[in-house]
Amino acid sequence: MAACQVKRDKIKIHGKIKWFYTHAGSRHGFCDNCGAHMFWQNDNKPTISVTAGSLEDTKDLGVWHHIFTEEKGCYYEINPNEPQSEGYGDSNIQEGV
Repeated sequence: MAACQVKRDKIKIHGKIKWFYTHAGSRHGFCDNCGAHMFWQNDNKPTISVTAGSLEDTKDLGVWHHIFTEEKGCYYEINPNEPQSEGYGDSNIQEGV
């Protein structure tokens, strides 16, 4: 699933979202109308992850890093010049982005 991260104070969510905690401190958000998985967040981090397909305007999206690369399918090729992490890694979100 393609996703991106944004600081929570920089995102505007339109419409009703149903949130469910999957375990302590981690929750997922789903569209109240169709049930599509749209968001997930860790309560201890300043970011929210957004499924890229749920965004209206994606022209400014780009690859910062790849996560969970040890679980990628054999059919995926990742550019070796792009940062990679076996787990979540460190997103290094910059101010003003």
